[in-house]
Amino acid sequence: MTRLTVDLEQLAATARPLRDAAEAAGAVYARRAELAAHSEHAGHAELGGAIEDLVGAWGNGLGGVAQHADGLARMLDLAGHTYAETETRTRRRATHGDGQ
Repeated sequence: MTRLTVDLEQLAATARPLRDAAEAAGAVYARRAELAAHSEHAGHAELGGAIEDLVGAWGNGLGGVAQHADGLARMLDLAGHTYAETETRTRRRATHGDGQ
């Protein structure tokens, strides 16, 4: 029989910074139009266009980072809950038998 050991605290500790990164990236992504609006005051059309392109690419990249980091944090949370429930159920069965 294979035994799998999971550190539930470590799973939760790993999910926290991912969630923080997702929130930060999402906040910048949400403000990309506001950031792009500054390109109108660049003083030169080509510079303004370059700023818009940068903000667009950067914003889309951050949107993807936010989605992936949030998804990974959710999966870690789900894994932690699943492992904890399985451990509780296994201990209960070992203590009380399979009928409980």
